[in-house]
Amino acid sequence: MHPFTVTTVGAHDDPLPAVDVVLKLVDFRFELSSQLRNGTQVIRVDTIGPSMHEADLYRLLDGKTLADVVEWRKHDGVGAAPAIALGGILDSHDLTHQVCLRKNFTPGRYVLGCEEPMSADAKSGTGYATHTDAGMVLAFEIAE
Repeated sequence: MHPFTVTTVGAHDDPLPAVDVVLKLVDFRFELSSQLRNGTQVIRVDTIGPSMHEADLYRLLDGKTLADVVEWRKHDGVGAAPAIALGGILDSHDLTHQVCLRKNFTPGRYVLGCEEPMSADAKSGTGYATHTDAGMVLAFEIAE
């Protein structure tokens, strides 16, 4: 750990890394510009909108399915997880903001989901509908 100073003058963003795949977050689906593959890749995530979105990435455990992840998430992640959570992104409520993820994929089955609520007045623990319920979920496989 080390201290750092945040400044408003002279601050700059580093350039984006070279991108291998573009993931578009569209109402209400995920669109990949090409297949993800075995190994490390940089994924640029673009929110096309008009709704705000997120992309939660999971690696399925043996014998588990996309439906198992959806059901588990519907119950706020209570009980044995059917997948390993690998992080993800939020769009920061700025449709122009680009995010990059660097992920090392190993052979296996994966799921992308968007847990953004369909309604702005949704409350945690109330069984509200999410973008996943509207079909914004994607299963994919990484081959050897």
